[in-house]
Formats: sequence, C-alpha cells, structure tokens
Amino acid sequence: MKNNKLMEVLKKLALKNQLKTLQVGVYLKRMTYYLPGWDKFKMGKIYFPFLCYIAISCQDNEEINIEENFNISKKGRIEIKLNPNGLAISNYQVREKKDDLEIIRSNYGYKSISIYSIEKQKEIKEVKLNMNNLMPYFEKGSGITGFYLKGEDSLYIMNYYSDLLLINSQTGEYTANYNLPTKDSNNDIKIDNRYPFYIIGNEVIYTKYQRNFEDNIFYKINLINGEKDSFSKYPELYRKNENLLEGGWYDYLSHVMINDSTMIYGHPISHDLRILNIKSKEQKIIENKFKFPIKNHINKNTKEIYSGNELENLISRIYNNYHYSNLLFNKKDKLYYRILKKPIEPELFNSFPKPIRFWKSKVEIIIYDENLKILGKTPVIPDEYQIGIYEYSEIFNKNNLIYIKKIPNNDEYISYDIYSIDEKY
Repeated sequence: MKNNKLMEVLKKLALKNQLKTLQVGVYLKRMTYYLPGWDKFKMGKIYFPFLCYIAISCQDNEEINIEENFNISKKGRIEIKLNPNGLAISNYQVREKKDDLEIIRSNYGYKSISIYSIEKQKEIKEVKLNMNNLMPYFEKGSGITGFYLKGEDSLYIMNYYSDLLLINSQTGEYTANYNLPTKDSNNDIKIDNRYPFYIIGNEVIYTKYQRNFEDNIFYKINLINGEKDSFSKYPELYRKNENLLEGGWYDYLSHVMINDSTMIYGHPISHDLRILNIKSKEQKIIENKFKFPIKNHINKNTKEIYSGNELENLISRIYNNYHYSNLLFNKKDKLYYRILKKPIEPELFNSFPKPIRFWKSKVEIIIYDENLKILGKTPVIPDEYQIGIYEYSEIFNKNNLIYIKKIPNNDEYISYDIYSIDEKY
C-alpha cells in the first residue's frame, strides 16, 4: 500500500510528543535506541508524492450495544524493580511457566534480556548478549528489531535485514542465522507483542508490514528445510477499501495461541474473531450479531501535503473511534477477553496535553465464550492506562486476573494493577 510512509511519520510524531510530557523522560532510552535520529525529526510541511487517503475521520456517534453482564474489580497492585539497564517501556514477551507468569523484557541498547517473575515480583534471570561476537551481523546504522525466547536456552533476535539469529542464552553468542523472506523491503517483519510472532517446533509464524490488503496475512518458514508458505486473507472490508484504510495501523492483529496449532485473532474494527489452524491453514470466521461502527474509519478525502498539526489530527482521529487492541485467553474458564477503546469527544480529547490525551479514552473489556460468541462486557476500567495501537500496551492475564501496567514515570520500577473479571448474578 503506497501510503505506508504516512503511518511511519504518524508513529514518529506520536512518540516524539510523548517524550515532551513525561516528568522523568521515561521514553528517552527507548527513543535513543529504538528510534535513532527521531529527535532530529522536523515536521513543518511534508510532501507525499502520492495520493494519501485519510484513514480515520471524526468520532462515530453509533454506540456498541453490548450488555454489561460482567464486573471488574481491582484486587491489588504489584511492583517490580527493573534491571539497572531496564526500560519501563520496551519490547516484551509474556509466557506461562507452571503456576507463574514470566515477563521477558529487552534492556537498554539490547545488551541484555531480563526475565521477571510475577509470582516472585522480581528479576530472576538476565541473558547478556556478547555484542563483540554479534557485531558482524549488524551493519552500521542497524540494530536489533525484536526478540523471541523459546524454552530455556533458545533466544532469537532479529536484525534490520530480517535475519533471525539464534543466540546461546548461556554465553550470549551467535549460534545460527535464518533469513525470513519478505518480498518488500528490509525491516519488514513485525516481531513485537502487537503482532503474531511464534516459533513452534521448527517453524516460524509471522506477519509483515502490510502495503496491500490483497497480500496474505501470515507467513511461515521451516528453519530446517527452508520450506515457506503464506496464507489467510484480509476481510472483504479491507480488500474493498484498501485505498481508504491506512495499512500501517489497520493491519494490527489482536491474537492468542491456545495450543501449538490454533491461533485466535481479530481485526481492530470488527467484533468477529477467527480460528486459524496453523498446520492445515484452515480458517473459520465467527461472526457476532452486534454491529460495529466502522463508517468513520473509511474516509474518501485525499490530500498530498500535510502540516504538522494536520498529522497530529490524524493520530487524534484514531482515538476518537471505537477500536480493539489486546486479546487474552482465560484457560481455566475458557473465556476470551478483548480490550475495546471507546471514542472520546474531540473537544474533550484536545483539551488535554500530549501524550496524556491518548490515555483519556475509556476502556472496556468484551467477554467471549469458548465458541467466540460475545457474552457481555465489563464496566469501564476505573483508571487511566497506556493502552492503544501506538503503545506497548502491557496487558496480560492468569485465568480471570488481569494485569495492566501503570503509566510509568521512571525506569526503576514497573507496576501492574490487578483486576478480576466475574460474571454478574
């Protein structure tokens, strides 16, 4: 999709505005490594040599009429001291370990990866990377774009050229290199919590930055024999309006793997969820009766030149419409929890400074049964959190307990509020 560059500019603008507001500059380290050179980014007038469609317009007045059949109650808070080089905002991975939850987080400069225990509320392991050994795999100006920890010893990191490097977690040294093919450009593969990226057996399942909704969603490669495949189409809504939806945002996928072969995923502007069998590539769409207000996500206005304020308005409009983010699975009760951001009146939204305004949208949780039918929703979560498509939204669960990271103000600690979700009787 030609207007992919616009979304990259929007992301830069959103993160740059965040840096100006937080008291201790918690974004500084993240910006320094993840976004090199963005501090030099100047908005002014920006010319795009192609027609660019405004993806998201003003607030949709339609309501989502789902019954409030569930309660959400705050149960407490935990606080974890970060590694001395830790970042309160970073790439992360969450996984269950017996009766515990582990959070794996990248540290400053990707010089190490830390593993934290929710049960013990502390760092339990640090995997240090031997940067001298790894340097030949990172050309000047490029760096690590993501990581994935499999089991106890297999740490995979990715470079700018989509090389997936296997690292010995004991020595931090290079072991093997697997190139993940994409047909568009370097740095094209998404390897963060907002998009599916899984290593199951010898196979990697991943997505890429979407430039054309006619492309398949998922890609798969066997690390041993090199066999590759792609599968699953975007909804008709996307393909029909591919020039009217911004690929860099609308290709976000809420997702969860419920076993080694089954992924449940959904798109941000639909109640429907999809059951995907990774092995057979068969997919089943579960439609829900509730209407999702999508008309203001599709806008036929076109423009070639955008000022800085106009680009900020594009970001604002995203937050002034309903959209879904994270998807969670309660294994014990076989329920799915899906995070829904509600619209906020533009006038109220713009009355707050940046980036605080992005956290003012109300958030509800939609509950689905094991067959992916909507059962109801919770009341609005009674606090403000850093939740959204542009954010590294840290929301995870253990059965019916939901952990939501508090908005940080330094890189020394991370805190999680704990909520329970229970059905009303």
